Amino acid sequence: MSGATEAKYTLMVSHRSGETTDDFIRRPGWFPTVPIEK
Repeated sequence: MSGATEAKYTLMVSHRSGETTDDFIRRPGWFPTVPIEK
């Protein structure tokens, strides 16, 4: 999966769940390959 595809998927899921992109990205484990900044 390309980075662009991951970004689009993240935005789609974020919007469907009623969250902002920031809120979704900050959720633990949103993408196993992306380090979470605490």
